Amino acid sequence: TIEPRVIGASEKCILSSNDGMEFIRAGMKRRVTASTNMNAQSSRSHAIFTVVIQQISSKLVVDNADHSSKPGNDKNSITVEVKKSRFHFV
Repeated sequence: TIEPRVIGASEKCILSSNDGMEFIRAGMKRRVTASTNMNAQSSRSHAIFTVVIQQISSKLVVDNADHSSKPGNDKNSITVEVKKSRFHFV
């Protein structure tokens, strides 16, 4: 599927919550705010932090007729399951 892209946005792979917090802090430092003609106190800067969690699991499915779990057995198969969740924080 084609997803929209935001100019200037970056994508990083993180392995811990500390990594995620570091990227949030770095993003906050890069935000630019300014007043508008309608409101001198207005901020027109928006930040969106998206977290994508992906889990990949695989298992060997053994053909019951053969009872052989050897990887070379052509009747055996490997199933792969991918679960993906996306959370947007504004």
